Amino acid sequence: MNGNSNDLSGNGNNGTDQGSPTYTQSIDGSGINTAAGKYTNITNSTLSITGEITLMMWCNPTSTVANMAGGICRGGIALMNQRGYALGIVAGQVYGIVGDGGTNYSGCLCGRTLTAGKWWHLAMSYKPSTSITIFVNGEVEYSSTVSVIAAIGNIGNIAIGRVPTNGTYDFLGQIDDAKIFSTALTPAQVKNEYAKGKGILN
Repeated sequence: MNGNSNDLSGNGNNGTDQGSPTYTQSIDGSGINTAAGKYTNITNSTLSITGEITLMMWCNPTSTVANMAGGICRGGIALMNQRGYALGIVAGQVYGIVGDGGTNYSGCLCGRTLTAGKWWHLAMSYKPSTSITIFVNGEVEYSSTVSVIAAIGNIGNIAIGRVPTNGTYDFLGQIDDAKIFSTALTPAQVKNEYAKGKGILN
């Protein structure tokens, strides 16, 4: 992000801001300040990923007490299976979810508690029927290989800063450098992405 919700990758997955969020200096340019009703919405179908995926973002939460704050989230309501994919914070801990849009989902909740008022690099990778892994600041925090779903459901819009159709799950803070990859990045690749931002932060 660089002062707006346009896609800097050149793939045309531009967002539409909702609730007039502001943009201020952050990790790499200007990140979005998200709050209740202030987020960005993405509808481009090129992000209709059903196989391998990695979600990634820098975030600086002003509060970590929210029930379930959506950082990057595709799909609908509070029910886990009715989301396509999500990376966010719940009660101060990082969660990652993939759902099939029907009755099944796989998820991870890492045991590390995040501190508000500090920049964090978060990522989630998913390999169909194999694994779902959570990374914090370039390191693997938790990985699960148990009952991992076979495919992601192709459902709903994507939001940065909230669960798309549930106004009670807003991310409170700032988000920058939100990325979605159509592959499961390796730990080394995630660490490299973290190092890029950490260099700017330092």
